[in-house]
Amino acid sequence: MGNTTPPSAPRDLTRRIARADQDKQRRRGRLDDCYRLAMPWRHLTDRHQDDPTAQDDVFDGTAVVSVKDFAGDLLSTFTPPSATWMRLEPDQGLGDAALRELEGPLEEIEATVMEAMAASNLYEALQVGYADLAVGTMALLVQDIDPTEPIHVEAISVSDLLVDRGPYGRVDGRWRKFKLRADEVPILWPDANTFSLPKTGEAEVDVTDGLYRDLTRRDDEVWKYAVLSGGKALVQRELVGEGACPIIVARWDTDAKTAWGHGPLMSVLPEVKTANYVTERMLEALDYALQPVTSYPDDGVIDVSGGIAPGTWIPMAQGSEIRPIVSGANFDVSQFSLQDLRSRIRDALFQDAPRQNGLTPPTATQWQEQAAAKAKRMGAPVGRLVTELLRPLFLRFAFLLRARGKLPAQIRFKGQPVKLRAQSPLLKAMQQSEAQRVDQFLVTTSQTVGPETTAMWIDMEEALRYRAKLYDIPAKLVRTQAQVQQIIAQQQALQAPPVEPQ
Repeated sequence: MGNTTPPSAPRDLTRRIARADQDKQRRRGRLDDCYRLAMPWRHLTDRHQDDPTAQDDVFDGTAVVSVKDFAGDLLSTFTPPSATWMRLEPDQGLGDAALRELEGPLEEIEATVMEAMAASNLYEALQVGYADLAVGTMALLVQDIDPTEPIHVEAISVSDLLVDRGPYGRVDGRWRKFKLRADEVPILWPDANTFSLPKTGEAEVDVTDGLYRDLTRRDDEVWKYAVLSGGKALVQRELVGEGACPIIVARWDTDAKTAWGHGPLMSVLPEVKTANYVTERMLEALDYALQPVTSYPDDGVIDVSGGIAPGTWIPMAQGSEIRPIVSGANFDVSQFSLQDLRSRIRDALFQDAPRQNGLTPPTATQWQEQAAAKAKRMGAPVGRLVTELLRPLFLRFAFLLRARGKLPAQIRFKGQPVKLRAQSPLLKAMQQSEAQRVDQFLVTTSQTVGPETTAMWIDMEEALRYRAKLYDIPAKLVRTQAQVQQIIAQQQALQAPPVEPQ
């Protein structure tokens, strides 16, 4: 709690936060447009309450539906709840014997982490975060709020998020700026100095909490964490170690001039705006067609200075006939343009599966071509998502589980600590194209010069081991060189002619 006024926020920290806020303000218009038209139920920047009328301005739901499908696709592609989407490998160049010995302990760690993820609310938070990734940037807060409960994951709203780009292009500063009741501060941060906060618990206070990477420390991964309110530092901590950072930020595509990502939805924001506008105008034209403006005779003259609305009766000069005023709007042209806009929106969000035109369904070739094109377009962001999302998530859960005592502090081989690295099977799957290239080479060579000449020029044992590595075959399934030599010796002994008795 604290009985004295907390210290002022460090100047370097406030400078970083101000820089991050300026960066966000420069992109606020486009961010708000994306959320207003594709996720109208979400908060906009600097708004802390829902706007129940926000969805009234959305007339075309293509972007809304496509973003939800996009988030679902990413969840099933990158982080499927029923699969092990990250694996551990030794960082050192260890031999086959070491890999065999370590395989069991590594699988136990993987299983423990994946079980903790399944028990937590990670996948619900990822579904929300992946929708943010359609705009360009997503953020998750992963923390251990109670040792008796599963690890807690929260998707940070982009309206609250502030990010700062570091010297190497990474997101080195990450904060959330939001409002809290004063009595919630000691619950979220038991060690906070709340002396300067209002004594009335219901009073709301502005809070900024987050951290930045201390790049002056080269010996380990170090983050400077702080909680600020009213220019005072209520909490200051130093978080050390791989996985110590509780806020995970990932971007779809990057720009060298900003920390914010650029997502597929932002790329088609003009199409989203135009489709919404065209649909609104079409609905207005339909309203006029169903309830036409009608004129009738009157002693005066026509007066439309106040505008006209569907179903309106307008007085005309005496002697005029009663007749509807027909609109000249062309529905066919609007519909053609709208379908083209909707198609481009779906394509940008990877919802471009072959569609049935008429009675003929899409062919298998069309499905294969679409899958290949989709994989090619998704290729660039895959590596970034592994680096900024999948690996940090896995390491964060492992860090918290070690703090709970459910994972060993270190993995050792022959008494020496083994440094581990997390690898995504998704990237491993992309290596299969290299494996197929090797397979094709071996087959072509064998067909050209024959198996005997191929075996003479190519080390088939090393070729098989290389293919097993590319296909991500477990080390325990591939025999060691010593085992192979032993089997060869046994076969030779069986084939040797029996020794005749003297």
